[in-house]
Amino acid sequence: MNLRSLLVPLAILLPMAAAAQSITPAQVEQFKSLPKAQQEALAKQYGVDLSQLTDSSSQSSPQQPSQEVVQPLQENEQQAREADEEQARKDEAFAKKNNGLEPFGYDLFAGTPSTFAPVTEIPVPAEYTMGPGDVLKVQLWGNQSQQLELPVSRGGTIDFPERGPVSVAGLTFQQTRDQIAQLVAAQYIGVKAAVSLGELRSVRVFVLGEARTPGSYNVSSLSTIINALYVSGGIKRTGSLRNVQHKRDGKLIGTLDLYDLLLEGDTSEDARLQAGDVVFIPAVGPRVGIDGEVYRPALYEIEQGTDLQELVELAGGLTPRRTPKLQRLSALTRISCALSPKRI
Repeated sequence: MNLRSLLVPLAILLPMAAAAQSITPAQVEQFKSLPKAQQEALAKQYGVDLSQLTDSSSQSSPQQPSQEVVQPLQENEQQAREADEEQARKDEAFAKKNNGLEPFGYDLFAGTPSTFAPVTEIPVPAEYTMGPGDVLKVQLWGNQSQQLELPVSRGGTIDFPERGPVSVAGLTFQQTRDQIAQLVAAQYIGVKAAVSLGELRSVRVFVLGEARTPGSYNVSSLSTIINALYVSGGIKRTGSLRNVQHKRDGKLIGTLDLYDLLLEGDTSEDARLQAGDVVFIPAVGPRVGIDGEVYRPALYEIEQGTDLQELVELAGGLTPRRTPKLQRLSALTRISCALSPKRI
């Protein structure tokens, strides 16, 4: 059927409401398949009212039952509240089982954060590795002034004006600055360049093992192991604080002892993460409880070969109320071994 044979009966039938019901859905669909401009031109030529055609087509076609869009239930807050209550019950039972002693250090990551601000405000270190998604800001001054924003492409290059692609992926930030300064000096006479980093890329890392919420997370390229632990809500009480493992390409490249952070404020082992890295939290190691005249009575995860003196130091030392016997570390009020007393 050609277009003329379609439109002529439409032009005759549409002015009459009763006759409009006799238009077949096939004719309407053929008319609708035409471009909008052609529909208007043909309708004007034959005196067809497009709005009436639309109304008639909706009347002639059976109405489809409306489908209610089911929105996912917003239960995050309720689930978090229930999880906190359940954890509180477990903690109470755990403390009762261990003479009221709580495991040391787990309140550092208490609760799951509702938001997590990416690490972007700190100065970019010179050894930062450039990668796709980073944006370089280059300010030129001297004989000419110009401000450039050069994103690193997926191919690891920046498109430098009048120079073409320049490969920077895999270079440190310091190496990139030196390379751009050399390019500017060679290409522009009497012009100097200052290079800084603008927007930073995101990387996907995995937090697995005894994390509160194990899974994969998008974090800033400046994020470290501790940042990733905060994203995942921290470590469960069944997880180790002293042997947090940093893996890359299936190989262990380092470990983090959170006791160094908690007791000494030492973050020297808090390595920066790269895309695809895994933060793995193994099960907790042997624990020993210490109570009495010490500053921090608690259950402490100990390493092999830990002696009594080191255990007391973990607990903050002896209080002034100690007795002479306690000074000789021969009779603490109570020392209870939770798992492996042979380790002391």
